[in-house]
Amino acid sequence: MQQREGGNQLNVGIKPIGRLVGTPGGYLFEVFLLSRASSRPRRRAGGAMFSPRLSKSLLLLAMLSLILARVTRSAQGESVAPDSGSACAESNRVNSPNATKIVITVSGRKLHATLANNPTAHEFATQLPVRITMSDLFGREKAGPLPRAISVGGPHSKSYAIGDIGYWSPGHDLAIYYRQDGDSIPSPGIINVGCLDSGIEAFSVSGTLEVSIERD
Repeated sequence: MQQREGGNQLNVGIKPIGRLVGTPGGYLFEVFLLSRASSRPRRRAGGAMFSPRLSKSLLLLAMLSLILARVTRSAQGESVAPDSGSACAESNRVNSPNATKIVITVSGRKLHATLANNPTAHEFATQLPVRITMSDLFGREKAGPLPRAISVGGPHSKSYAIGDIGYWSPGHDLAIYYRQDGDSIPSPGIINVGCLDSGIEAFSVSGTLEVSIERD
């Protein structure tokens, strides 16, 4: 920053130089501002002085802030539905030679899924075929009530993976998780009854879905 003789005009030139810095809460963009002499600033209405280079630099910093906000959210554990497979399928948590296979029909697509091996999943299978109206919850899951309550004998969990099919016992709802937001499930948690093998992106849409589930 440099002041000319005979007045209060400031010639300011900003050259943004920065880097990504990892922190426990995400990523920060560390910016260094190097001042140097620039061309004569232009006058705006009201007498304020702004350098054209300064305006461009501020615009660039604003754009970087928007981009890095998304980077930080991703670093904190948020993810979106993949294009085909699901996280639970990749973990092989429900795969076994005798696992029960089901078909989920949604928006004209037939998706394959595998049921878990626990009392809750076994009783869920006795209700098939079933049609469920599933509403969007929290931008991460589609959920809707089953015709009747089922066993709560399966293991409860307060976490989930993308592609999980879970049973929420307080409302006897079936939920399918299409996005990971990093939040835990409230008590008593969900009981995993299965896992979508692929096509989880079919649930990553706004609004209500009519879903049919039957044995494969």
